[in-house]
Amino acid sequence: MDYITRMLSNPPQDVHCSIMVDADRPGRTLSWQEYSVSVKRVAVGLREAGVADRDGVGLLSPNDIYFHVLGDGAIAAGAVFVPIPGFVKEADLANCITSGDVKWLFASPELIELALATAETLAMDTSRILVFDPPGLDPYNGPKLSLSKLMEADETVWRNPYNGQDPRTLAAIRLFTSGTTGKNKAAEISHATQVARLDSGHAVLPLGSKVLQITGIYHLSGQTVCNRACAGMLTAYVSRVDNDPATILDKMQVYGIDAVLFPTVLIKKLTAAILDGVRPRDTLQSLRYVTFGGSFCGTPVLEALKDLLPREAHLRPVYGSTESWFASIAQDWTPGYVGSPMEDVQVKVIDPETLEPLVPGIEGEICVRSAYVFDGYCKNPEASKSAFLPGESWFRTGDKGSLDVRNGQIALTGRYKEIFKVNSVQISPSEVAEQLMLHPGIADAVVCSTPARDDDDAVECMAYVVRSKDLTAQEVVDYIATKLNRHKSPTGAVVFCEHITRGAAGKPVRDHLVAQTPLPGSARYLTVSASHN
Repeated sequence: MDYITRMLSNPPQDVHCSIMVDADRPGRTLSWQEYSVSVKRVAVGLREAGVADRDGVGLLSPNDIYFHVLGDGAIAAGAVFVPIPGFVKEADLANCITSGDVKWLFASPELIELALATAETLAMDTSRILVFDPPGLDPYNGPKLSLSKLMEADETVWRNPYNGQDPRTLAAIRLFTSGTTGKNKAAEISHATQVARLDSGHAVLPLGSKVLQITGIYHLSGQTVCNRACAGMLTAYVSRVDNDPATILDKMQVYGIDAVLFPTVLIKKLTAAILDGVRPRDTLQSLRYVTFGGSFCGTPVLEALKDLLPREAHLRPVYGSTESWFASIAQDWTPGYVGSPMEDVQVKVIDPETLEPLVPGIEGEICVRSAYVFDGYCKNPEASKSAFLPGESWFRTGDKGSLDVRNGQIALTGRYKEIFKVNSVQISPSEVAEQLMLHPGIADAVVCSTPARDDDDAVECMAYVVRSKDLTAQEVVDYIATKLNRHKSPTGAVVFCEHITRGAAGKPVRDHLVAQTPLPGSARYLTVSASHN
């Protein structure tokens, strides 16, 4: 079954009940009836505008209850939806447009100038840059085509473009990920895979849940929440506020939120806010399911959170990736583990050098196989090939861990790859280093992670830099903040050095880096200047 048939042919019992609620603007809601009609109107409008089968339609916008009206409308038009992180700078956006094969790009009004500037840099037809102006917000009255204008189309003329086609061979959506190496890649999710993920999502978010969605909808977790909401399986309370613990806790209490799917960095912030007295200890009493993942979270934090939850609540670690979806989950947290493989998910651990399987209890690289695994990276056959075991459908996660002999759960112990996360943002060291070396004052650079200044469980970005002329550590940090996401700035440390030793293949010899004596001007724990935030 294609994804659009699944979404539009299985209405909830009450089609007029809210499936999406704007948690920042009380009274602004979206029902399933409104969703289904709007999706068809957008699809018709896009076809009339010239969108062709398999065109990539991108969306650059903060969270909004109409995010998936545009996205599913694009898919219903025969296109591929490409949600783009809303915090990107021009270099990031250019990479997303190129790697995601984006032919048409919608941008919210506050991001339209960025979209136009990037399009001009790429020699992209700016008539294909459109405005995302959903109902209930300030209307767009400019000359460009917009979502509100598309929604004036006649939905009764819509016809499903996927009739008679194999849903396993057609991409429905492309989600951005750093994968296992290099810059962001666009992971292609087929119609069949998207439907499989949707229909198995109850293991992560139970039917009928009231879920607060504050992380970016472009992300795997946001996709999971909002897809299920649009299918009438739960109610999503959507907010743009993702960095203020007090406001987030208030929204959870006001709306009686009973389920969340949060990154561990946010779990830590919310727990700390309550323990510090920012909000009372009973703030979380409506919660029944707290599902978390994305990076490591220390036992003391989770034990403290567990004490703050009602007795009947479940604290549940989940493990997965954009490529594999959710591979494991635990109904209740056990220290040191991220749960057992989900139903219909196969997990094995291999020796990353020989690729031979290892017995339970022995650490190796975790591999995943299921109907939920992505098909490959858009326009990147080399990366797609290396993401799987040779000749097989086993996805190589790049994660180091083992399967416990006694309980069958997965224990994660590290990463074989260099990718790391800062505040849930994936950092590719090679991408940041490449950007640094575009600076006229930098002759060479290597990027890695370093322990965060105020959290033993987190990391910050760090750079070793060879200067070709006078340059300050603060200038290095601010330069990256102007080119890439600010979390990619080397705020952990900028270490100036005489040279960077590299091996025959051009890779830095990291032991030599650590042994270097920092030159004057090196600095640790910097902050991006306010003008670049």
